[in-house]
This record gives sequence, C-alpha cells and structure tokens, in this order.
Amino acid sequence: MTTQGRSPLSLEPLSEAGAKEMIARLQRRNAASDAAAKAAREHQKNAKSSVSEEADVRRQLALAELMFEGGKFSKAEYFFYSLVQVERVHDTRCLAGVYDGELQPIMGAMLEIERAHGLEEDESFYLDSAPSDWLKLNRDYDAVLRAKLEDTLVEFGLLSLLHLRREDKDQFDRLRETGRLAFFSESGAEANILNLIEIYERETKCAAMAGAYFAAAMSLACAAEARIILHCIRRPDAALAAAQRLAAKVRPRNTDPLSWTVEQIVALAHAGGWLHNLPDEQLVVAVATWLENLPARGPGQQVLGGRPPGLGESEFETARDAYVMLRYSLDLAANSSQPSETLQ
Repeated sequence: MTTQGRSPLSLEPLSEAGAKEMIARLQRRNAASDAAAKAAREHQKNAKSSVSEEADVRRQLALAELMFEGGKFSKAEYFFYSLVQVERVHDTRCLAGVYDGELQPIMGAMLEIERAHGLEEDESFYLDSAPSDWLKLNRDYDAVLRAKLEDTLVEFGLLSLLHLRREDKDQFDRLRETGRLAFFSESGAEANILNLIEIYERETKCAAMAGAYFAAAMSLACAAEARIILHCIRRPDAALAAAQRLAAKVRPRNTDPLSWTVEQIVALAHAGGWLHNLPDEQLVVAVATWLENLPARGPGQQVLGGRPPGLGESEFETARDAYVMLRYSLDLAANSSQPSETLQ
C-alpha cells in the first residue's frame, strides 16, 4: 500500500493525512512482527503434535506469511520457505502414486521403447543419446509433474509464486536460490558471496538502463569489494601472505575476509599484486585509482574529500571499465583459463 496521491518513491513533504497513514503502516508492521514472534513460539511448541502433512503445511504457510508481514522474512526467504512446503506435499503425492493415472501410461510407453532398444530393466537412456520418441514421452512426463506442482500451488493459495513461475522462470529460480542460501548458511561464504555478486551486477544493469548512473556505479563498487573478498576466500594462503606485506595499521586483525574493511580489501589487492595482470600499466593505474576511491562513497567523505558524485553516463562507463578490468585481472591472478564475461 502506498500513500494516496504520492508515488512509492516520492520525496515530497508529507501531508497530515499522509503522515497518519505512514504511522498506521508502521503500526501494522509492528503488530505483524509481534504476531510473527508469537506464532513462531507456538509453532515451536506444537512442532511434534500429530497432524496431517497437509495441515502442517498450511500451518507453516500461515507462519511464513506472518514472518514476511512482520519483517522477519525477506521476500526471498518467504518465497523459498513457502515453496518448499508445497513441494513437500507434491513429492509425497508423487511417491504415493496419486499421479499414477496420468504418469503410468507414459512410463509404460517409455519402458517399451527401452526394451525394444535392448536396455535391461534397471537401465535407461541418457538424454543426449535417447531416441526422439522416448524424449517426447520424457517431456510429457515432466509436463505432468509441472502441472501437478502448479495445481498444488493454487491449492495452497500461492498464486503469486505460480504467476512468477509462469511469467519469469529465471527470476523464480533466482529468488528460490537466494532464499535457500539465506536458510542454509552452511552452503558456505563462497556461495553467498557469489550470490551477492550476481545481485550487484544485475542491479547495476537495471540502474544503468534506467539512466541511474550513480546508483549503477555504487552497485559496481559493492561488486568490486565482493570480487576481491571472493578471491581471498578461495585463496586464503595468498590473502594472508599479502596481508603480511601491509603496514600494521592497515593489516587485518583476523583471518576472516568477510570482516575486513574496504580499505583493507583494496590494500590487499595491491599487496597481492592482483591488479598487475593487465596488459598495460595505464590500465593498472586506472583500476587502482578507482579502487582507492571506493572508501569515499559516503556523502560526508565525498564532500570533505572534494569528490562530488559523478552522475553522468561517462562516469559510469569509467567505473564499468575499471570493474571489468578488475575481474579480468583477478581471473588471471587465480590462474583461470577463461576470464570472466563482461557486463553487457
């Protein structure tokens, strides 16, 4: 819900009515947060109670809704948590033979083709070597399962997830993966950093396409930090060796790259020689200069340092070129056989 007469991003002064609506919105959010906390406690208390799987899923979905409305879940976390619950019901039904009326005829036809080609009972085709009639049946089998999953999403009221799955499968998959990483931190720092890099680069493209060049450059700055952190995570010995070359006042106090400041990260890139893999010294200087200005991104630092924010396309292009060269140099430092692709 947005304030009447104002766009979601309006920065005009609030009217009295607008201020009241904003207060009401904050109160609703606080109430939802309290309800989510209470529901979570109740859910923990009743976790071992005997209910059907479908009843438990509805309870889980109600909890997810409260957690999202109360600000306890991000959109991606709500998306993943809700989707997993519905997939649980879908998988159970599949294993229990609920869908066999539609799947068994397809499976029977596939088995006939496999026997005709001399395959044993425990053998099947690989997709890249299967005959065309078997491949068509395999696609039919997948289509039935997809339709049944979509029916289950409708059954449990997750129409927004269904719409996204149909209209933008790439975004659907991205939200699911982002949510998965949020829940399973044991996936590792590397996986989470890679996910952040993807988000930063995607936001950069969106901002640049909209003409928001300063926002695009800021996203690139975050991506650059993440790229160097990723290099340190993947090559801890090289990162620690580089740290030993730094002065004590700059050197990181611990061995966790996720806790290092941007100044320390940039200094490590210099000390490690990770910027010196470019074919021309001028390129090295260009990347180094851009990186050295990363810590001065805040408004106070920009004004005090005499660095007014660049708002034009040319400033963004400078940042973009420096970022692409940084990626290339880091790839070479990692002895990669294939440098990273550039932003389009």
